[in-house]
Amino acid sequence: MDNKGGGAQGTSGETEKLFGAVETGENFDAFMGSREDLKPKMETPAELIDNDNTAEIAGEEQPTEQPAAAVTDDDSADDEKKDEEVKEQLAKLKVSGNAGMLPSAYEKAVRSIMARNRKDPFRLVRELDIARWDLMEKAFSRKLGDGLNGSGAK
Repeated sequence: MDNKGGGAQGTSGETEKLFGAVETGENFDAFMGSREDLKPKMETPAELIDNDNTAEIAGEEQPTEQPAAAVTDDDSADDEKKDEEVKEQLAKLKVSGNAGMLPSAYEKAVRSIMARNRKDPFRLVRELDIARWDLMEKAFSRKLGDGLNGSGAK
């Protein structure tokens, strides 16, 4: 069957019997008028819509814009204060050069960091990062950002 309903398998007369006059184009407008669910939904092109009043056109209530929560100086000062406290706590602990195992005192300090920040993953990662680089500096003389140019083991 070709696109017009005729072809090798049947004639247009058979198509009219199967699908009625609608398939062949007769009374198509009347059929489309009776079926609201088949009518295409017309939308206004995006170029013609003013972005400020799109909800008004649709009859919806416009959402109010919430300003993004900005990081205040108080938050960053508080974070820096907490970072310094962790650095002071870890500075008191001794780690031998080329340490094969983590000293028990250092392990307790890391466990306390984990327990203290169990519900704040941002602080947990930040404080564990401080502890990691403190250990790297004490045990292997490596500093953050030195790449392959570190002085190596003591």
